[in-house]
Amino acid sequence: MSKKAFALSLLICLPASVYADNKKVAQPMGKTLKSEETLVVDLFKAIPESKEGQLLQKEMEAKQQRYAGILQKDQENLVKMNQEIEQKKSMLSADAISVKRDAFAREQRAYQTKAQEFEQEMRMFAQEGQQKMLQSFTEAAEELAKVTGKKAVQDRSGQYLYVADDVDSTVDLVKCLDTRYEIKLAQKQKEEATVLAEAKKATPGVAA
Repeated sequence: MSKKAFALSLLICLPASVYADNKKVAQPMGKTLKSEETLVVDLFKAIPESKEGQLLQKEMEAKQQRYAGILQKDQENLVKMNQEIEQKKSMLSADAISVKRDAFAREQRAYQTKAQEFEQEMRMFAQEGQQKMLQSFTEAAEELAKVTGKKAVQDRSGQYLYVADDVDSTVDLVKCLDTRYEIKLAQKQKEEATVLAEAKKATPGVAA
């Protein structure tokens, strides 16, 4: 697996939810960051060039090779079993052939199950490695930002690896939401009062 293919395989499996699940990854909450306050990095390049990324790539390749070797032996065994059935079907009874074919079918199902399990294990191994690498990258991004006096570190994909705590307008956002809610509530109450007053006027004998 080439470095580019390895990096691409990791980044494809790193959706935005992965960033969101990482506690050290923040997003700007309303305040505009100036370009000179933000460092831009490229994880596509950083992953295969970092020592941690290179180690993960070697571990994944070793795991893939081991699983491929196991599956190849099983596949060769299936070929031999099938060849034996074809060679001996004219010499064996129908019942004996049926027994051998049943055994072959069981081995074939076992092979398919094993292949699926290996695929799932590889996927889980890659995801765990991705989480560890993301953790390392976000910690390094925070350290880099503080050393360089920057407010944020952003990947070229648009995701933020680090955002300073003071880049947060959540309180202002809540105030704005509450003000808008109170205005809408007051307007609704005014409209309901108007409808009720008009209904009373239209009903004889009901005081306004």
